[in-house]
Amino acid sequence: MTQRMSLKDAAGITPARNQGPKCSVGSAIEEMDAEDRAQLDDWLAMPLKDMAHSRLTRILRTAGFKVGADAVARHRNGGCACRND
Repeated sequence: MTQRMSLKDAAGITPARNQGPKCSVGSAIEEMDAEDRAQLDDWLAMPLKDMAHSRLTRILRTAGFKVGADAVARHRNGGCACRND
């Protein structure tokens, strides 16, 4: 039987947030002008029923950004490295 670490011990050594470079959404934000950044911020703050990850992904892709729905979801939920401060 494999010996496992307790969840409490694992939590103590696991960073609270992902570390590393910005996600594809964060990279896209860096390329946007102020007006587009403000629009995206508004959309990211909207409830999912009003702006689903998939719709936001399609908008970003149509605008020329290489992003995926999973990246949009992680970024929106604060699970990527972009909000590591």
